[in-house]
Amino acid sequence: MYGGLASGDLTGETTVVGSGEGETVRVSTTAADLTGDGYADFAIAFTWSPIDGDDYWLRLNVYRGSASGLSGSPAFTTSDLAVRSLAAGDVDGDGRDDLVAGVESLGGEIRVFPGTASGVGPATVIDQDTDGVPGTQSPATPSARPSRPATSTATAGRTSPSAPPNEDIGTVRDAGAATVLYGVDAQQLGQKSAGVPGTAEAGDLFGSQVSLAELNSDGNADLTVGSRGEDGSEGALVLLNGGASGVTTAGSRAFGAGTLGVQGRSAEIGGVVLP
Repeated sequence: MYGGLASGDLTGETTVVGSGEGETVRVSTTAADLTGDGYADFAIAFTWSPIDGDDYWLRLNVYRGSASGLSGSPAFTTSDLAVRSLAAGDVDGDGRDDLVAGVESLGGEIRVFPGTASGVGPATVIDQDTDGVPGTQSPATPSARPSRPATSTATAGRTSPSAPPNEDIGTVRDAGAATVLYGVDAQQLGQKSAGVPGTAEAGDLFGSQVSLAELNSDGNADLTVGSRGEDGSEGALVLLNGGASGVTTAGSRAFGAGTLGVQGRSAEIGGVVLP
């Protein structure tokens, strides 16, 4: 972590929050005021894939921010979760940002850690067996799914989109879907949804990553969905507009390898979508 970037100086104050070596290391980060004290706090998750039969190496840490910078020790830590993605927003409307984690599990799940004065509190688990969430929690087995199911997340105020990219749509394996959680309501969107560009195909992985942010200056958060398995490994992005009643498919647009001029490069567009 670097401080004083306004001056363009990268040699000033730094805080090391994690280091190590491994194969296929996955790192997820987010920053938000989880404690409500006016300073941004920092959450970071590491997942090391197993080597030679070893167990996964897992860690989720939350560090408090202050007037003097980031704390050197975590206010919260756990080694029990394989976190694929992190996001933050005031999900419960209490004035503090909450931490939302997309967790690898059998079927994938979201964990919402409420922000507290000291860091974060106990998490609420949300999956497709949760009341109001569309779909059915489908445990994956190594023989059925070579890759572990996971969920990517983003937040905008009290709205949280999640994306189970290994979701089967009907009989189409791993077509993927994106689910938008509106407090107590939910909406699931995929390439079989009316108005969503494209066709649900095996391995599309629609929902590989998601981002919820206002893109067209109308005051509503718009949903960007990555589909990194579209057309093999070419990938695509689908933009769904936000409206007064939520995300709508009206006027939706898709950006593929051809649109962006990178066809034939196995770019896996949508594998990474920034907030």
